Amino acid sequence: MPTPLVLLIGAAFGLLDGLGILFAKREPYKAEIIAAATLKGALVGLVTALSLTPGHSRMQGLALGLLYGIWAGLVVYLIKGGRRSGHPPYVIPASAVSGALAGLVIASWAYHAGPGIGVSP
Repeated sequence: MPTPLVLLIGAAFGLLDGLGILFAKREPYKAEIIAAATLKGALVGLVTALSLTPGHSRMQGLALGLLYGIWAGLVVYLIKGGRRSGHPPYVIPASAVSGALAGLVIASWAYHAGPGIGVSP
């Protein structure tokens, strides 16, 4: 599985996740949040790809992406102060969805695209 393709898939879904900040009118750090979401997506994609095994199914990719997306979203939420910050945890479901979609795409396409990271089937 080619590492650049996995990173690109994860980063693309992370970017889509981060673009939601453009609707927050009072957020002063939009560019930084978009960049962080893109990097978070690339990391979720990479960890998902490394967790897949030969003979995996698309559902396994989706489930792993969902798990790692929730984990990454929870980390971001807790870094921002968690419940004490007074902000709703919008980042967790958005990260979960982008992680699940990235995992599905990685399991469907990137794993069969050729050699790279992980164990090729």
